[in-house]
Amino acid sequence: MSLVVRMGAEASSAAAFALVRDIPGLEVAFSSDAVWLRDQSGDASNLQRLRALRHEAVYRTAEDKVLIPLGSRLPTARLPELLRWQGLKGWLDLKSPVAALPGLLEDPSKLSLMLQRDVVESTEPNLLLAQLSDLEGYVARVDDVRLKGLSFAASGDGQVLLRGCPLPLIRGCYFALGKWIAIPLGCRLSIPVRGDVVRNALGLSDGEFAVMYEDQSITRVHGDDFLSVSRSAVRLTVERLGVQPLVGEAG
Repeated sequence: MSLVVRMGAEASSAAAFALVRDIPGLEVAFSSDAVWLRDQSGDASNLQRLRALRHEAVYRTAEDKVLIPLGSRLPTARLPELLRWQGLKGWLDLKSPVAALPGLLEDPSKLSLMLQRDVVESTEPNLLLAQLSDLEGYVARVDDVRLKGLSFAASGDGQVLLRGCPLPLIRGCYFALGKWIAIPLGCRLSIPVRGDVVRNALGLSDGEFAVMYEDQSITRVHGDDFLSVSRSAVRLTVERLGVQPLVGEAG
């Protein structure tokens, strides 16, 4: 059983999570009208800190995404179907420049580039934001043929952008990457914008593209930051960044 906190949509800034950003394993997701936090640790001491947030409701979760308010036995709501959970710490860290994933643009709204939900997903994802430790576990258990055509760029905090198609089925946030900008699956730009307009508006240089996240922040990434995925390349990157390996993962 997990704890789930519903916050208002305005709580998508880093400052809103200052009280809980160091809780291990805390996850965040975004819906059209709310920000959601999920704690699956079972640590009762986290509840007081979560309740100190400016929240709309705190729930226990049951089967089938049913939400039960704390202090009640009856479910009153369900989790939205299209939530994509990601680690809160990793999401917060992406709001400042990191190695190999540089160039955060603080206010993309001034460029009139905004995301909105799009329930029609006809595009196959070709970019994935995930944990380097999860990529390490994946390459250790699949055949080399599954790695062909994939490349990756790692950041100093242990996150990785994985590019190619088909992408592995590991936890993370999936994007559709065009020529100049990557958009999360389930979203689209609120107004149609030509690729060259995006490039000029964001000041992208040759070889760069932009990754736009559901909180409307944007990171610039250069194609030269990517390496072909291989067991040796991933292992050396893990060693260089000091990422802890997964323990007890099934092969």
